[in-house]
Amino acid sequence: KDGKIIFNADSVGAFNAYETVLWNLLINEIVEHADADESDITDEIAFNYINQINDIDVRADTFIYPINNRLCVYFAESKEFDVENVYEFFMEILNLLDAVDSMMAVYNEWKADMEYEMKQCYSDYYNDYDY
Repeated sequence: KDGKIIFNADSVGAFNAYETVLWNLLINEIVEHADADESDITDEIAFNYINQINDIDVRADTFIYPINNRLCVYFAESKEFDVENVYEFFMEILNLLDAVDSMMAVYNEWKADMEYEMKQCYSDYYNDYDY
């Protein structure tokens, strides 16, 4: 790893281009700010989880509506779900995203503080410029 993880079209499965771009932006920020060691594969596990969700529900409507826009029934046959496993699966993803949100909030607060301090220190030099 060189700090940047880019998934190409072959590695993203059912992800569309927009989702791939969003994932690449997110994962690169995570890798940059998490400062994990080289053996950490959390990013790969998270991508695998998100890809599994996308494979099940590509348009994010499978579990919301009983039919799609072509009037095809989503669950024509009975399917059994291990609810406890599904719950744990989503909790792991939500915990990861919550941690990323907290990490990015702290980073953004730190960055804003640093920018404010720098503007205060060098305000005499930059009075002629609008920001």
